[in-house]
Amino acid sequence: MNKLLTKEQKIFSSLDSTKLISSIRAQIKRDPKNAELLNKLGVLYGRTGKTENSIKYFNSAIKVKPEIAKYHNNLANAYFLDGQLDKALEYYNKAIELEPDNPNYRINLSNLYNIMEETEKAEKELEKAEDLMSE
Repeated sequence: MNKLLTKEQKIFSSLDSTKLISSIRAQIKRDPKNAELLNKLGVLYGRTGKTENSIKYFNSAIKVKPEIAKYHNNLANAYFLDGQLDKALEYYNKAIELEPDNPNYRINLSNLYNIMEETEKAEKELEKAEDLMSE
């Protein structure tokens, strides 16, 4: 029963994502410089496994509002999932530069360093994240 429910949930989730993507694309046609909509579309594409599209829309959001750290973090996540670790590193660092007190960005960077087998750097970032969460 759980497997069936999970399968049905995935189908409904996929249908919901498809509808949302269509709706947001229509909104972007009317307002192509809306960075938040571009970011949301990137997130939706990422959730549906369309990493190439998510990278495209995160980059578009950054072109409109380069000062927003979460857009850089989201782009880094997409690059991470796509196996483009050097680009992920670049954008995690940019997100941290823009918003140094966000522990989530440091956790993401720590995870990347672990994948890259840079244990000392991973531990350092995790410690910084823990310090930020305890403040």
